[in-house]
Amino acid sequence: MTTCALVCPRALLVLGNTDYEWLADEAGYVSCVAAREVWEKFGIEDRMGFSIQGKHGHCQLPQSQYPEVEAFIDKFLLGKEDANTTILYVDETLKDKEVQKWIPWAETDFK
Repeated sequence: MTTCALVCPRALLVLGNTDYEWLADEAGYVSCVAAREVWEKFGIEDRMGFSIQGKHGHCQLPQSQYPEVEAFIDKFLLGKEDANTTILYVDETLKDKEVQKWIPWAETDFK
């Protein structure tokens, strides 16, 4: 996760699953918030998103994330400019994590 920003300026959608502790979603969330700052500095923040949510099996894409993945496919593979790729979703289990202590320079008002 710490190398997410190296993907910039290409598009990146990070998916996570909070049901498995060993997936380290807290670190993944912090990495995503930090990495997204790079896309924002270039004015292309629509190219980086994340959706970290539980209640689904390991290595399975739940139906709740279909629209997020489809938006990235539509915009960055099919060229549909009107697709909304502003995806900043984090599960309730991570919303109260102290992102600021790890990246005090970052915006952290993601819902």
